Amino acid sequence: MKEFFALFTDFENFGNLLWLLWPVVLMTVLAFKRKSPGERALVFVLGLSYLFLAVRGNAYARYLFTLYPFFLAMVFLGVWDILGPKRQGLRWGGIFACSVLALLNIYQYRKSFGFYWNYRVLGSENNFPQKVLEFINRTDEIRPEDTVLVCSHRHLFFYYTDKKGLDARDPRLEAFFRQTTKDAALRMLKSRYGVRFILQHWTYNATPILKDIIAEDCELLVQAEGEGLFFYRLIDKDWTPTELAFLFPERSLIANGSFETWSRGPLSLPDFFDKSDNLRDGMIVREDRDVRVGHYAARITGDDFNLGQELIPIEQYRGKAVTGFVWARTRVPGKFRVEIYDGVRASFSPRHSGRDRWELLQVNHTISPEAKFVIVRLVQAARTGGRDDVIIVDGGLLVDGDWNTFYLYRRQKVQ
Repeated sequence: MKEFFALFTDFENFGNLLWLLWPVVLMTVLAFKRKSPGERALVFVLGLSYLFLAVRGNAYARYLFTLYPFFLAMVFLGVWDILGPKRQGLRWGGIFACSVLALLNIYQYRKSFGFYWNYRVLGSENNFPQKVLEFINRTDEIRPEDTVLVCSHRHLFFYYTDKKGLDARDPRLEAFFRQTTKDAALRMLKSRYGVRFILQHWTYNATPILKDIIAEDCELLVQAEGEGLFFYRLIDKDWTPTELAFLFPERSLIANGSFETWSRGPLSLPDFFDKSDNLRDGMIVREDRDVRVGHYAARITGDDFNLGQELIPIEQYRGKAVTGFVWARTRVPGKFRVEIYDGVRASFSPRHSGRDRWELLQVNHTISPEAKFVIVRLVQAARTGGRDDVIIVDGGLLVDGDWNTFYLYRRQKVQ
């Protein structure tokens, strides 16, 4: 109901003015035959515009604001007609009251009006994804026959670009979303729909298969950090372990996050991970077969343990926002996660699903200004009694900033 009737029920965007609209609409309908042709045309245009925006625009506020002048005109004409020609004082008094209400409404939501005007009309808002849209319009990589899967911000894509796009909510994609394996879905996406690029916002709730396609079969071409908008290209090849090493960002706040260095031997803790709890000899070993990034990973067997390292010196990190990532694989659901702890508060990633596949776990944390230390635990295992539970971790990193997507790993061309 709200989706299609928000124009008449969403008081947040139009404020008190909407309370006046209901009686005016009712009077207009009842006295439609007595209206002049101009007034009838105004009602017709308003009704047609509302139906169009409700059905095709899903009643988004950025579109509904275009009807604001019609609302004002209907309120003024309705009050003028209701009072009649013999009550000129009340007419002007009513118009004055409506004007005051309109001004109060505009003042109350002035920031919203200004944001939508700058963002949607002028394109001057700081959060406007100018970088992404300019790249889409100017790049030579998008051929005329290529299709962009538009997972979010379709209003920006179809308005500000002239590229061929396919809305993720298009009924034609029903067959794609019915696929049960990533490989089948990927082949269908390329062959049937001709998709070679994906546009996604971090708030878009992608299906697990689409998440896997973006994380494992796409390269990030450009992103708008402030807007959280990402533009990907589907790759046409499989990546070898050597090439996967190039996905690991060069600048990470933790050392040996890809578990390549084991100077104490393959049956001991990897280098730099001295802040680990309840990890006894033999629980953690170097893994060289099931690897996600580089040549080695870490295989841990046990219960109620932490694998972590401390950030030093602490003075460099107080008050900073950081984001941690790690690839993890396990068959145990709901046991393993990532934690960042600064002695004042802790932040956690979602727990691994236990579906026996590589999943990229992410945790966002703002370090307290009063922090005495910061420990990044790339693996935290809950106490479940499962001493034989196994998890493989690889490709851990910690970066500056509050990242709202886990697609930070960029696929790079190997020279």
